[in-house]
Amino acid sequence: MRVEVSRHQRNCAPCGALTVVATMLGGTLPTGSSPPILSPTACTWFVGMSVAPVLLVLLFTRVALLKRADALLAAYNLTALAPNVYQVVVGAQSWLLDDLSQVASSTQTRLYAPTKAAEGLHSVTLAYEVWNTMAAIAIKEYRTPAFVGHHAATALLCLLGTAPCAHYYSLFFLGLCSISSVFLCLSDVFRHSEVLQTRLPSVNLGLRVGFALSFLAIRSCMWPLVSLRFLRDIVEATRAGTAHSVPALAIYGFCNLMLTGLQGLWTVKILQGLWKLIVPGTQNDGREKAKSS
Repeated sequence: MRVEVSRHQRNCAPCGALTVVATMLGGTLPTGSSPPILSPTACTWFVGMSVAPVLLVLLFTRVALLKRADALLAAYNLTALAPNVYQVVVGAQSWLLDDLSQVASSTQTRLYAPTKAAEGLHSVTLAYEVWNTMAAIAIKEYRTPAFVGHHAATALLCLLGTAPCAHYYSLFFLGLCSISSVFLCLSDVFRHSEVLQTRLPSVNLGLRVGFALSFLAIRSCMWPLVSLRFLRDIVEATRAGTAHSVPALAIYGFCNLMLTGLQGLWTVKILQGLWKLIVPGTQNDGREKAKSS
């Protein structure tokens, strides 16, 4: 499978910058193979995720199930669950079950071969990450540099992916990796509800262990290996002069290194949490948030 990148795109530095700007403005890019990023799908998801927490907070407070502060946090996590499940279904189907041998056959195809699954994944994930960044800024508990930076960086990568760029890798980073986020969303709903913790302690424990194990298996073990190949492809494309936009690939590489560092930080936190869970008599769990998308 061969993907062509025009000589103008390869050699014109302003074209690289224009590509990024055009992507952010929602225009069709020179390759013509990706839809505008401000698609009806992205807009529908964003509106839905903006309305859902309000309705859930009203429901939780009306039935006196949760206090208002806890209701907001539970509503946030339940809303995030929907796009996370979508990401996992698309990513797992594509990465584990579909035949990606042609897309994965060379540096050029891994970076530039478009896939319908990744196009849809980019639209939904962009809406989710923009919403998530805004929510992280608005909600005090999630207002940390790591949390806000993680979601803002992922939103930017979704924008750059409409070139098309890195569709093959998006199926892993945006899709399959979200398995741990599904467990974390449900676990955090329990964390903010004493009723659920009291009535369903085994489910609560199972969700926490499921989050830890899925994170360690995919984000701690698989993520560095896929990242290494991704970074190598970026370097090879840049050296060979086949990069559609050197600035765009540089942003991809920088964000990947930053996000990989966060995975390592959260891996340490999770291992510490598992140790406290397994070994009796350790201090109370003070685990930090490790949500992704």
